[in-house]
Formats: sequence, C-alpha cells, structure tokens
Amino acid sequence: MAEVDPVRVPTPTPEAAPDRRSPVIGEGCRFVGVLTFRGEAWIEGDFQGEIEARGTLGVGPRARVGARLRVDELIVAGEFEGDVVARHRIELRATARVRGNLEAPRICFEEGCIVRGHCRTG
Repeated sequence: MAEVDPVRVPTPTPEAAPDRRSPVIGEGCRFVGVLTFRGEAWIEGDFQGEIEARGTLGVGPRARVGARLRVDELIVAGEFEGDVVARHRIELRATARVRGNLEAPRICFEEGCIVRGHCRTG
C-alpha cells in the first residue's frame, strides 16, 4: 500500500481570520422590525423596532438604533433611543449617545458618553 501524507490545513493569519464583530445589520443598511438571536450581534447601520436576545448586542459607533431591548448585555458606541432591560450589564462607550431608560444589575459609563433618561441598577 502507498503511504498517504496527512492533510494539512493552513493556520489562518490574523488578516484572513473572520471579523469577530461581524455585523448583523451592516453600515449603510436599514432594518425595521423584530430581531431575535442567541450569541453576539452587532448593529453598524440603522435599526428600528424590538430586540430580544440571549447574548450580547453591540451598537457600533456610526449606528443609529431606536428600539425596545431585552438582552443579556448591551454595548453602545453609537446612537441609541429607547428602553433597555439587560440581564447582566450595559456598557456605554465614550462615543455613545443614549436617550431612554436603562435597567441592568451593572451599568458602565465611559467618560464622554451622553445619557438623557433614567438609569436603574441593582
């Protein structure tokens, strides 16, 4: 019998590895409706509606979101208007602009973020 060489799979380089922040709604896209997911999702475009998730929702720096959210974790770097109930935490980055009500056991505010609304923790 002939000897067979093992199959070698190339190791992906950082440039070839998939973007860990692959958007669900990309920049330049607009979505109106209801979004549900498990895991992690990022919005880089415009979203209007309602989101229910078991996981982390990220709002990118150029995103505009108007929604009612119920998620495990929310990270906001862009514009958000609406009400949020996060089961674990909310993180508002320095570029975040938020108008609405936030509720979570923990809320992290980076210096520079703007919040107009009510926050409830605990």
